[in-house]
Amino acid sequence: NRAHYEHVTGMGNPWMSQYIYGHRLDVDIIDLDKTLPMLHSALNFLAHIAYRQEIILFLTRYPAHIPLVERAARDCGEYAHCRKWDYPFTNTQALFGYDIRLPDVCIFTHTLSPPNQLHPAISDSNKLLIPTVVLCDTYYNLSYSKQ
Repeated sequence: NRAHYEHVTGMGNPWMSQYIYGHRLDVDIIDLDKTLPMLHSALNFLAHIAYRQEIILFLTRYPAHIPLVERAARDCGEYAHCRKWDYPFTNTQALFGYDIRLPDVCIFTHTLSPPNQLHPAISDSNKLLIPTVVLCDTYYNLSYSKQ
């Protein structure tokens, strides 16, 4: 089996326990054999979106990911938003004075924004029925994606 070390045991969300392979030295180990099919499914979905030339928006607020996410979006010819912006999709009229074209799908590489709060674009995406692809850790509550 393939596995990936994760957070300290007990910090994870109970919804994610099905993806934990085991524990070692008080660290959760993610079972990659269970997560790989979901990654393939997400890639297939994104390939169909890209083929139709729809708008893909990469989002993160995690400082270590920002340059990587911005470069990945630029290399794909898509868009990235990695800065602080509260209510990114539901507040556009107040921010810009007019409505903007919303993305067709959002890709989150980190679900928390400092200080450990849910990224506001996740709830905005749910409200506006914008599909999301989330690369998440074991602390993520899957019910956020099902609102």
